[in-house]
Amino acid sequence: MSYIRSLICMAAAGIASAALLLSQSASAETVNLRFSWKLKGEYAFFYLGQDKGFYRDAGIDLHLGEGAGAQAALSAVVQGQEDLAVVPGIFALTAIQKGMPVKIVALYQPAAPVVLLSHRGNPVNRPADLEGKSIASSVGETSTAYLDVFCSRNKIDCSKISQIHMDSQIRISQFVQGKVS
Repeated sequence: MSYIRSLICMAAAGIASAALLLSQSASAETVNLRFSWKLKGEYAFFYLGQDKGFYRDAGIDLHLGEGAGAQAALSAVVQGQEDLAVVPGIFALTAIQKGMPVKIVALYQPAAPVVLLSHRGNPVNRPADLEGKSIASSVGETSTAYLDVFCSRNKIDCSKISQIHMDSQIRISQFVQGKVS
């Protein structure tokens, strides 16, 4: 079985399990799933599974929706606006630790890379090299939402890293233009 097919099957199984938890009545077949972020490649297998009919075959009418941050997606679940949310695990764990009544029903990516880019002429080769630099940041993104944890673990001073908050769609162009280092 290919890696993508395995991911689709795991997602279908997770969604089916969650749907069973949600649908103690026989009529709850529609499931609204909210992504934590704008549509991107890591969500492709959900759409492929939908296209292949995996959810339908499991008795689920799945509605997929674009998100605007993990916190908003989790809040929508708690408020009953959505049935499920796909968020980075760290956000779900943090929400649970703070008492938010949510459960993790599936983990389809047990380790996810976070990448920070630097300019060749002013490289970041080790965590301490971030001090004195600026980072383009968007609300709700994993790489900067937990920057304080990264700084603490690597014994660097986060106050020496400037976070420039901007729309996620323009971060790369701002980096290329040298507006963030």
